[in-house]
Amino acid sequence: MTGDGKEVWGTNTGESSIYVIDAASRRVQTIEVGKMPQHLTFVGGKAYVTLGGDNQVAVLDSKSRQVIGRVSVGRKPHGLWPSADGKRLFVANEEGHDLAVIDVAEARVVGTVPVGKKPIAVVVKAP
Repeated sequence: MTGDGKEVWGTNTGESSIYVIDAASRRVQTIEVGKMPQHLTFVGGKAYVTLGGDNQVAVLDSKSRQVIGRVSVGRKPHGLWPSADGKRLFVANEEGHDLAVIDVAEARVVGTVPVGKKPIAVVVKAP
């Protein structure tokens, strides 16, 4: 759900799209993003969606709802979570058995951490 509570965003995992539901009108918009969208999160005015079938994270402008970039992250990205300050995104790569760390400002992976077999979710605890 967006911070203002006006929209619900979700993934159509078996497809190549996400959806946005207007909470007031219940109107649904579908946005093509890439193969096997898994999880999504918001940082600033952008939405980030893991694409398990493309080994990428799609970056969307939240207002225009257009894909404005892609970050290659590893094998079969699944869950993702932003750092408390919004400067990093942590992405669980299910088949890579690792966690990719994205620098949000640079839109690139700045590190990976091996975490064991098939990670599918990640939660970052704020200090």
